Amino acid sequence: MVLGIVICFLYVVILTLINKFIGVKYTDLLKTENNLKKGLVIPVAICTIGLTVFAYIAGFIPSAFTYSPIISNVFLWIVPIIILAGIILRWPHARWDKFTKKGIAYMVLGALLVGFSEELLVRGILVHLLQNAGYSVLFVGIISSVIFGVMHGV
Repeated sequence: MVLGIVICFLYVVILTLINKFIGVKYTDLLKTENNLKKGLVIPVAICTIGLTVFAYIAGFIPSAFTYSPIISNVFLWIVPIIILAGIILRWPHARWDKFTKKGIAYMVLGALLVGFSEELLVRGILVHLLQNAGYSVLFVGIISSVIFGVMHGV
């Protein structure tokens, strides 16, 4: 468990340090396409590559991408469906005219990189380590959710 928490902590620290070095504030990400590139795509790409190499060397791949949930329940689809509905309802009201095609491409690439690295980090590594340590599904769910939330609080 400690190893998983340390890996998550190091990922956040490294990402934060890269962002500080680059100098783009989170609140300024959408102001220019250059901010998107420098403040989102580049730091997350660096961390994603580093995390993927670490996961490969440490032996977490391919098990990180072949996880089968222990619990199979239709109710687990409620949250993703609600999120998707929110995206669809908000889509027509977004100010797409503020962004160039390049800016939208940076947003999409950034979102894909963030999603990949978060899944690899939390589900692929942290959950894997917690399950292999013998913790219950409930404990794994609570701890991984708390750590995921804390990472986003930073």
